[in-house]
Order: sequence, then structure tokens, then C-alpha cells
Amino acid sequence: MIGKKNIAIFILALLVFSIPKLSYSAKLEVQYAGFAITGSYADRDTFAPYTSKILKIIDEGRGIDVISLSLLETIKEINPNHFKIVIGGDGSDFKKSADQIVMSIGLDYEDFSYDYDEGNEIYLNTIDLYFQIIFFNFNDSSKTYTLLASIPYRAELTSLSNSKLTNDQVLELIKDFYTTGLSSISGEGTVNAFSTARSLLKDFKLKMKYNFRIGVTKVLIEEKAIKYIPKKFTKNPAILKNIISHTFSSSLSMLNNVSVVPFSEGANLGKMRAVFVDSGKVYDITLPRPHYNIEIRLRGFKRVVSRKGDVFSIHVFGAFTAIKIFQPDVGKIYIESKIKNGFPDKIPNNIKELAEWPRFFFSLRQQFMRFNNTDNMDKDWLKSNTKITNEQFANYREVLSKCK
Repeated sequence: MIGKKNIAIFILALLVFSIPKLSYSAKLEVQYAGFAITGSYADRDTFAPYTSKILKIIDEGRGIDVISLSLLETIKEINPNHFKIVIGGDGSDFKKSADQIVMSIGLDYEDFSYDYDEGNEIYLNTIDLYFQIIFFNFNDSSKTYTLLASIPYRAELTSLSNSKLTNDQVLELIKDFYTTGLSSISGEGTVNAFSTARSLLKDFKLKMKYNFRIGVTKVLIEEKAIKYIPKKFTKNPAILKNIISHTFSSSLSMLNNVSVVPFSEGANLGKMRAVFVDSGKVYDITLPRPHYNIEIRLRGFKRVVSRKGDVFSIHVFGAFTAIKIFQPDVGKIYIESKIKNGFPDKIPNNIKELAEWPRFFFSLRQQFMRFNNTDNMDKDWLKSNTKITNEQFANYREVLSKCK
């Protein structure tokens, strides 16, 4: 005979197993808004001449440009672990129905460069595309757009050719990089301009609110660095400042899984302008004020020959900066140090005119990657190339943990 106590326990157990499991981790819904151009759309022929031409190529079957179509197909393949991407209609500009989170991928800048190996009569071609994955809130009542999170990244592809590429060949190369993808000489298989976005979005933890934010707020270029910089940048230093900020921020975001407040200065202070390609609409997105500021000072570059051989020599390309990371509200400085980095490159002795800038810039990128690799920091590099103590670096890691 079953006692009342056992009956009570049995009923309680039945109730426990019968109650549906409630999920408190429902994914945020994010409205996909398409491909965008950031910055001044009127100047797109200056900072993105090839992309601007490719955007005029329309896929006849889908009725949208080939870049937007390629990005849309990439987005459809992504199933992020921490939020849900909602694609409306054909994936064109979002429909403003209520308060919502909107996502877009915007191009900041493009660059094509080449280096000629005179000994082997080979051209090394490099494509650099600087993107921002941006999430912003649309507030229906105030009709305002406020940045929620930003993930900067750089897409690079290198290829070889027996002759110098014409403008039409460069255009076709970049179009293929956007669309069908290309095989990299690094042996990583076929990649396109949005392959990195796929991996970044997969595990990115998007939140409705970030208690602390970090971002580059100032970039200074010293006189000693200017003579090594191409004229296309010295004529428009704002572009180079954006590239330096983007390069630092992309390594910071990628290696530490943090959202970064985009760099802005001058008339654009506190704003990010995005023009959605499908609709041509311009949105001024308000940027939140970073709690932790990063200032970068580009001090200069230097090349030395470390070892000379009969056929090849080892040239070391040095990049010199100074970085300051601080919290202005409380007047606390976490890191303030000069930093250097040397990139060794094996170069044939018969090359008469060496393209120095791509190598100097690679050394700068390498410096930022090493500095921001906080989980696997090369302590020997940190000790030899900076004046940052272990305690200061630990504080920097703590700052980054607060921004996640």
C-alpha cells in the first residue's frame, strides 16, 4: 500500500518532469541590412575605386550587385552561436518596423599594391580590404541609430603574375576575390573577402549592453615617419590614420573577442556614416564614448641589413610606435610605452628598387598582433621591444576582460 508521503513525493516528481523547460538564453534577433560603404560615399572613388566599379555589376538573375549577392550567400551560411541573423526578402536594406538590432558589413578602405622580384621576373600582388562588421540599434521613436558593437577586420589576398597587371586585370582580380574567391599562395585554399567575417560572427558574443568599451581615440604621425609613407597617404593623412587605427583594432578585436569603438576625429567625431548599397540610403550612426582610450603615435621606420650573402641578404624592417592606454574619467594610465618591431625579410641582391612601404607596414601590423595577443604573449618580445612591465600587461588584460 502506498502511503500519503510517497504519493506526495510521486506527484511532486511528476510535476517537476512535466514542467516545460524554460530557456533564459534566447538568441538576440539581428536584422541583416546588406553591404555598406562607410565614410563619405562621395569620396568612394578615391578610397575604394575598384569596389565602386564592381558595385555597378548587377547579377541579372537576382537583380542586385555581385558584391551584395556574394555577402548575402555568405550570411545565409552562418549560424552564430550567440545570436540569430534574420534576413528579409532578398537581403536588401532593412525595413524599419520597430526598435531593432541591425547588422551590416561595411567597407572602410581598399588598397592594391605589388612588388617586383627582378631576379625571378615575378610580380607579387596584394589586395587589402578593410571592413567593419557593425551592429547598431534603430530606435523607432527617436529615429536614431546608435552603434551597439563593431568588429573590424582586414581581408588580404596575395597572388603572383609574370607581368604587371593592368587596371582591368586588377578589377577582375578584386571582383573574383569578392565573389567566387581565389586561391591564396599561402596554401590556405579558396578564400573570398567575406571568409573572415564567417569565422568572426560564428562565436562573437553580442550583447544588448556593454558596461565598458574600448577604442582608438587618437592617431599621431610624426615627421620622421612621413618620408617612408606613400604620397597617396601624405596627401590625405586622415586615410592613413584610419588604416592604422583599423589595423590595431582588428587585431585587438580578433585576438580578444571584444567589440571596438571605431576611430573618428574632426568633423566626424562621435559618428560613423554608412551608406547601404542596395538602397543608397545614408545613416549617421552615433558612436558610444569609449571608457578606455587608446592613443597611437607612429614614430618612424628604419631598414637595416642584418646579414649579407652572395645572392640574398636579410633586411630587417623596423616599425616604431608609442601606445598609451588610459581611462580618462579617473585619470588612470594602464600602459604608456614606446614599442618597436623588426620584420626580417630575405631579399635578392639584384633588386635595384625595393618596395619598402609594404614591408614597413607589415612590420607595423606584426607589432600590433604581438602586442594584442594577450593570451599567448611572447614575453621575450615584450621585454625586448617595450618598457611594459608584467603588472601593466596584466592590468591591460583585465581592462579587456571588462569590455567583453
